[in-house]
Amino acid sequence: MRRFRAFTLIELLVVVAIIGLMLGIMMPSLKEVRRLSKRTVCQKNLDQIGVAIHAYLLNHKDTFPYACRLRSWELREAQKENRKPLPSLPEVLHREIGGGKNVFACPADRNTMSLPGEVPADDVIPTDRYFDNEGTSYEWESRLNGGIVGFKLARVYVTSDDRTKRYELAALYKNLMWMMFDFEAFHGGTKVRGSQNILYTDLHVDSDKWSDKKEVGKELVGVTPSPSP
Repeated sequence: MRRFRAFTLIELLVVVAIIGLMLGIMMPSLKEVRRLSKRTVCQKNLDQIGVAIHAYLLNHKDTFPYACRLRSWELREAQKENRKPLPSLPEVLHREIGGGKNVFACPADRNTMSLPGEVPADDVIPTDRYFDNEGTSYEWESRLNGGIVGFKLARVYVTSDDRTKRYELAALYKNLMWMMFDFEAFHGGTKVRGSQNILYTDLHVDSDKWSDKKEVGKELVGVTPSPSP
């Protein structure tokens, strides 16, 4: 009968070292695949939200909805001003989305910073995700509230150079108006600050780098303000 020779300690250590080396090589690639997967899901979410906004416009005579940027902030302001708070966009688009609230949850959503002067700390229960506090991972461009689209969405532009938002607009769409975007730069590698996914008014979704300078145009072309509700 043939006898099998047992592994020596040195041979076992060599095998363990090889396995460790292979894992070390593979882990960064796996992390990158996971990161790209989350960004893709996020972009598909914004695609669906864009379709829902377009359906809303068709059902409401080309008039944008009234919705708040931050639910936590809006609840406080409404209480101070003794008025009814504006709904969040997920609430407004409930019929168009079909009740699928998960479309407003970015898989990379993480709350890593506070926004001085914007979010009152005493009104917010600290969590790891914006979705838990705000009901969405995406910020609505509230300057569009109640605006009436005078022509195609793709012709809604920003005309002012005074921009104060948390991203740089891609060169090709430098003046094209945005409708929704990640609250933070959720999508980034280990060596970069990250990027945000942005839904533009022509309904395309793009990814843009985080910018320290927050600038936003004040004048819109293609949207006529309507009286507040």
